[in-house]
Amino acid sequence: MTRFVGIAAAVAVLSVLTGCTGVVPDRAVSSSKSDSDSWDHHTQGLPFVFGYEKGLAEAKAQQKPAMLFVTTTWCGWCKKLAKESFRDEEIRRLLTDHFVCVIVDGDTEKQAVGQLNVRGYPHVIFVDSEGHRVSECRGYVPKEEFKKIVEKAIQRA
Repeated sequence: MTRFVGIAAAVAVLSVLTGCTGVVPDRAVSSSKSDSDSWDHHTQGLPFVFGYEKGLAEAKAQQKPAMLFVTTTWCGWCKKLAKESFRDEEIRRLLTDHFVCVIVDGDTEKQAVGQLNVRGYPHVIFVDSEGHRVSECRGYVPKEEFKKIVEKAIQRA
């Protein structure tokens, strides 16, 4: 029994450290949070579409796959992932050349979060132009690993 408790505690600590909490907290939000100004730490200057439905519609219209960045304004691990990965010139090029980048606000888009089976942040999901999942990244990963995930998504989309 003691060993099980120790393993469970280690898994919990690891989950928190990687950003994948397994719990999507319920937070009060203002309606102005979809403004790009409040998302600067997350977008890092990349051209993002704000909103799940709007982003999928844009991907379909452009006949491009989409990268869904499911996040919240308060998520520190999300900001770290964005700062490290979205600033990298090669990753920026891959994302802008191959995907419609979409911010899905985990606080205000609860239906999309549930539909996407998101249990923690950050959660990056790559979908084809029809919205079918081709790859994903749950939790924070270093930019080298994130680049590999993006490249894999390009091949599958």
